[in-house]
Amino acid sequence: MTSLLLALAFFGQQYNCLSENVYYEARNQPFIGQVAVADVTLNRVNSNRWPDTPCAVVKQRKQFSWTLEEHEKPTGKAWKTAQKAVLVSLLGPDRTKGATHFHATYVTPYWAAKQKVIVTIGDHIFYV
Repeated sequence: MTSLLLALAFFGQQYNCLSENVYYEARNQPFIGQVAVADVTLNRVNSNRWPDTPCAVVKQRKQFSWTLEEHEKPTGKAWKTAQKAVLVSLLGPDRTKGATHFHATYVTPYWAAKQKVIVTIGDHIFYV
């Protein structure tokens, strides 16, 4: 029973990290765009180029802009929507076709020119 409780606690922590990433990176995006941000995070987990857990990917230095500063605790409808987006991502196909990067349309990161655009959803461009 202790192993099951540890597994559930671990999953809960990973689910929370994924949900926070969606909340802070995409809460102003359409639902499918929030799902796509979760897809990107999970694509990184599944790649050998990044750490192998959602929390390690999200907290990796300089990977997601929101992690560079303190934030209020996620709450309200936007938090529930982010959590639902993570569940849809976990249970469905990858809407980004393997994308491992994304950014808002109003910025141009230095790395974007070296990547292949896969899809634009809402205000985010997704790359592989």
